[in-house]
Amino acid sequence: MSDSPLTGIRVVLVETHYAGNIGATARAMKTMGLRDLWLVAPRCTLNAEARMMAASAQDVLQGVQQVERLEQALAGVDLAVALSHRGRSADWPVWDVEETADAVLGQVARGASVALVFGPEPSGLRSEHLYQCQAQCRIPSHPDCSSLNLAQAVQVVSYALYRRQAAPVAGSTPPQRAERKALEAFFTLLDTLLCESDFALAPREKVLARLKAIYLKAGLTPRELGLLHGFMASLKEKMTQKGQR
Repeated sequence: MSDSPLTGIRVVLVETHYAGNIGATARAMKTMGLRDLWLVAPRCTLNAEARMMAASAQDVLQGVQQVERLEQALAGVDLAVALSHRGRSADWPVWDVEETADAVLGQVARGASVALVFGPEPSGLRSEHLYQCQAQCRIPSHPDCSSLNLAQAVQVVSYALYRRQAAPVAGSTPPQRAERKALEAFFTLLDTLLCESDFALAPREKVLARLKAIYLKAGLTPRELGLLHGFMASLKEKMTQKGQR
């Protein structure tokens, strides 16, 4: 397979139940120039059905990386996008397929690493998975049958990426976004401040999830995140000094 700007984009399948869907995903990826496939705690094995559905994408299937937790699959990733059709209570950043393609390609052009995260067939991604990503992508579908097959969803997004990188839209490159690792460090500091401040509007986990959603929706640049992190770190230091008096 020849190299393309899409080869480094990571496709992550979480708790996949059916081997045929993994094989079909590998084929969908290869037809559009993607080949980095990761499985998180799969509920099936890569059997003959997977190999049959992969067809000419056996190399993608053979190169699969398998881990037990989503955070392992996202290690070193700068931008993670969750593919989910479900609405969420938090005001999360939600992109359509074209916006997702532009954001992903914008990151790839800067040398950043990107992951597209797809959930298990019966239920889709859970909130615990979504909160490890910076944005959510929804594929529009007819309300009478709104759920796409897993491999079909991968194909739709892969096709949008392929078309967008082949014929980029003028002026469509988004501004640089803060990297996932930097965001996670900021959220860890934010969680510490929540604990030390005894802020009790709701259970701490729910408050933190809502605050995460606010910051992620803002699409912070590295400089903006650096300013916020510096301010929060200074605030924490002052709180510590005050508590020691």
